[in-house]
Amino acid sequence: MIGPNGEQLDIVTTAVALEKAREANLDLVEVAPDERPPVCRILDYGKMRFQNSQKANKSGKVHQQKLKEIRVRPKTGDHDVETKVNQARKFLEHNDKVLVNVLFRGREMQHQEEGRRVLDMVLEKLADVGKIERAPAMDGRKMTALVSPKGAVKAQAQAKAAHAAIAGTDIAGNPAVQQARANFRAAWVAAQRNTIVAPVSGYVAERSVQLGNSVAPGQALMSVVPLHDLWVDANFKENQLRHIRIGQPAKITTDLYGGKVEYRGKVVGLGAGTGSVFSLLPAQNATGNWIKVVQRVPVRIALDDKELDEHPLRVGLSADVTVDISHDQGKVLAAGPALPAAETTVYDQIASQADAEAEKVIEANLGK
Repeated sequence: MIGPNGEQLDIVTTAVALEKAREANLDLVEVAPDERPPVCRILDYGKMRFQNSQKANKSGKVHQQKLKEIRVRPKTGDHDVETKVNQARKFLEHNDKVLVNVLFRGREMQHQEEGRRVLDMVLEKLADVGKIERAPAMDGRKMTALVSPKGAVKAQAQAKAAHAAIAGTDIAGNPAVQQARANFRAAWVAAQRNTIVAPVSGYVAERSVQLGNSVAPGQALMSVVPLHDLWVDANFKENQLRHIRIGQPAKITTDLYGGKVEYRGKVVGLGAGTGSVFSLLPAQNATGNWIKVVQRVPVRIALDDKELDEHPLRVGLSADVTVDISHDQGKVLAAGPALPAAETTVYDQIASQADAEAEKVIEANLGK
């Protein structure tokens, strides 16, 4: 009996072999019934069938032989015949069959020998790459002959295809090795990602999973709220934005701590539009009832992380913001692209580690 990892086990009875397969939660498959005693292996039978079907599909992906056709006339010139012969030669070298047709029109039927002469000329020029599978014969108003590629031509075409796949490569660069390397790398990355890593440091909120639960890809498990790099979106009226500029200092108080705790912030950006502009039904709608409403524009105020360490805040709280507009010579719009609110490097090493593990496997099999 052969174990699940390919190891050779002792000769055992059928009952003992079945019990070992049950303990491994696998199947007992007879792989060599003609041996005495028969050889069985513990494996996943469904996985084996799938792998065998994949191998069968890959081996079946060979060039499908097609029937190509070339047409000539009894009066076709030698140069045009040569062109047709070159086309037929390419078809035959590609392991396809070629049907050569000589078309007769009108009184040309009375001089079939001219068509036969042209057909024989074509067959003679193709003699080195093809063999006549069906001799020339009349079929209505055309004379046909079927040419199939020679065995040597088939072998040569296959050899060229195989050589083209590996020309200029070493063992490590062989396409089959590279394909296996890519499969190993994808499997290694998938195995590493079985461990879910939080992309940012923070506090867990809205947890919907418990220890021991089964989860599915794409399922929301929890929210991780980082309590650093926070900001306040202050909705100022449009007539209050006249002197607000990027970089101005601001004071922030919250209902959580009251006026005893004051945060120092800085204006880092102004919204590109009011809230009503992006609403489903803006105030200026198609009814014709236009109402003057004072609009509000969000102004982003960045907070100091040191102050947040002393008095942590929670997302979604209410706050009062006062901006110092004594210096209003700054910019109204940001000069460059905004930095991302959050970014992570937890997955940066997975790709390089996967490549390193794949290289180890290749080197181990090369005997280096």
